[in-house]
Amino acid sequence: MTQKEYSEKVRSVLFEHSTVSRERLLSCLSKVPSKAESGNIQIFVDQDGEGFLDVRFYFEGPDWSSLQEGIREVADLFETKVIGGVVMPDMPLVDPFFNEEFSLHELLPRIAAEWIRSIWLNPETISTSLPIAITVSDDVGSFTPIRLN
Repeated sequence: MTQKEYSEKVRSVLFEHSTVSRERLLSCLSKVPSKAESGNIQIFVDQDGEGFLDVRFYFEGPDWSSLQEGIREVADLFETKVIGGVVMPDMPLVDPFFNEEFSLHELLPRIAAEWIRSIWLNPETISTSLPIAITVSDDVGSFTPIRLN
């Protein structure tokens, strides 16, 4: 699979989940704890580089764990998992040992960030006074945090 084909497939899968993911994000933002200082939409790419992708919302601030209590049920904006031997949702996976054309650790965060920006802006821009940023877990690739507001 070429980088272009892979990117198109990932975008297609993500955009199929845009409505639900936006609703979950709005639900998180409707439950801002008083001690929250900012919000973080974090992108997780699997360590092996096969193509598993998760996107999760967190509040940042003191007593981090307690800040997440009210959003546990809706914080996962997008999650890839294997259920009964089937990848759900149908994300394209690659063999990291035979994929020399592109790095998923570089590509997936860029595609996911583009998608997050699209659900932030459409159908109308989400409005919140809480600073929100897109980040990538464990400094995967060369991704720089992106401020959304």
